[in-house]
Amino acid sequence: MKNIVTVIALGALLTGCASVREREHVAHVDVLNYGIYSAKVTSNSPAPTVAIGKFDWASNARIVKATSTIDAKLGLRFGFDFQPTGEPDGSMITVTVVTIFPAPGLKNGDTAAKFAREAYKLDVPIGEPTTYFYTFEKDWEIVCGRWQFQVWYNGNKFAQQNFDVVSSSCHP
Repeated sequence: MKNIVTVIALGALLTGCASVREREHVAHVDVLNYGIYSAKVTSNSPAPTVAIGKFDWASNARIVKATSTIDAKLGLRFGFDFQPTGEPDGSMITVTVVTIFPAPGLKNGDTAAKFAREAYKLDVPIGEPTTYFYTFEKDWEIVCGRWQFQVWYNGNKFAQQNFDVVSSSCHP
């Protein structure tokens, strides 16, 4: 009988959590800052949906220069800070950050996989800023043109920041 009570109690707890999750409401997502960033990469996790195959986790991310024009060079890190606004404040929501690459897209030099875009799911708090950035780690990642970073929630695009990656070696 104890096991049944435990299962019923656990079921009630999970149902309660689902109800709270359903009550979350995101009114909008604001882009707070954008440009070139510095950060200390602390770890990474496999991410088959992104061109380089991994997602870097970082600390101490800070904006170095506010700009939407990005020099095409290895080691450069660019991105944006965004903040979902809604209810309840502090609740975690899952957003999808989409990066759309300029034509012809990226071709992974190690796997030959081609990417016109990539998407990564992130759990972020309502009412608190989150930093998302891209780092040019390999030559094949550097594609000149318009890069788009988008934040999606529940199938709707809530924010977008564009960057123009430029170089004297780019051809129109």
